[in-house]
Amino acid sequence: MTTPQNIRVAFWHNVFSPYRVPLFQQLAAFDDIDLTVYYGSMKDAYRAWHVEFGEGYRYGVLPSVSLPGYPYKFNYTLINELRRHRYDVCIAVENEIGCQLAYIASRLTKTPLILWSIEIDYEIIRDPQERTLASYLKRLPGFLKRKLPQIAYAPFTHGAAYVKRHADAYLVAGAATERHLRNAGATGECFRFGNTIDTEKFAQRLSQQSPNALKQQLGIEKKRVILSVSYLQKRKGIQYLIKAFLQLPVPDSVLMIVGDGEYKTELLKLLPNDRHDILWIGHDEDTSKYYAMADIFVMPSFSDPWGLTVNEAMLAGLPVIATTNIGAKELIQGNGFLIPPRDASAMKEALERLLLDEPLRKTMGVRSREIIKDYTISHSAEVCRQAIYAVQKRRKI
Repeated sequence: MTTPQNIRVAFWHNVFSPYRVPLFQQLAAFDDIDLTVYYGSMKDAYRAWHVEFGEGYRYGVLPSVSLPGYPYKFNYTLINELRRHRYDVCIAVENEIGCQLAYIASRLTKTPLILWSIEIDYEIIRDPQERTLASYLKRLPGFLKRKLPQIAYAPFTHGAAYVKRHADAYLVAGAATERHLRNAGATGECFRFGNTIDTEKFAQRLSQQSPNALKQQLGIEKKRVILSVSYLQKRKGIQYLIKAFLQLPVPDSVLMIVGDGEYKTELLKLLPNDRHDILWIGHDEDTSKYYAMADIFVMPSFSDPWGLTVNEAMLAGLPVIATTNIGAKELIQGNGFLIPPRDASAMKEALERLLLDEPLRKTMGVRSREIIKDYTISHSAEVCRQAIYAVQKRRKI
């Protein structure tokens, strides 16, 4: 019989993420938690992350197949793995296929299932330029390409909705995720783990940087730096940041974009030939040097479940401009500005205010550090542990 000192936990995560490794290591370090992590995939096609699983926890990568036109991989051995090992508690990421497989296995083995979610409900705001007939016709092939698989795989969507309603408990990134699940009909207890990064490691990297020397290397030592760190997809909203920057009447500033992606070609079309104040850094595994030399951080996404780069920027003591369509908006509390998505004008006003007011930038930067100090891996791991104990206790009643 399993004792409270040794709860065997399976954690299915849809894809490897370097941000999650420290959490898994911390969970595995608890004397009373015996953790096994199952990754659904080693690599996200849209991420350039270096895959380094780390040490200190047990893990495996499950085989998978891809379904035509469907974005999620099918881990066909997941049910058997969970049934064979008969864990005491199962945690599964909210995902259309994987969470259903974990749910089926949990019901077959009478194991409590905790749904892990960072998803939020987005406010749909269209760019006025996308409302023309020509724009609709241009987007029609892409719309049909997305819609037809959605119709074909509708049972998966309904199945995932069922799991959202019937999981035994929920580990949620924040308030917006909890609202998302409640709107979907979830009635179980929600535990907010506070989506975060390895703050100690990142703070150490920041402390090792020499901002003035770095700025000198780039020839921007007398410039104020607006920073955005992002994979370059349309939904990341960098196009609106560029439009806002091009309107700024502040000549001694530069826009630094760290990241790469398929949308860069479209972004380059927005730039006049005579503008040399936008720096394209590309992908870099160590982003701390860019935060260290920045004055303002911007996250212009119009759909992002959280946005851990906001955590990084706040740890660096930066004021943050972000849209209301990201989960991390709950971190903006007197340390920056929240603006509507797809609104270059509002972004320009927020940027101009911060660029012209150094005392305000410093005050907001101090506030960023005050807020983010409580968002630690230790806290997240302890909340996960509380959720595990809660469902384990109910199982015994």
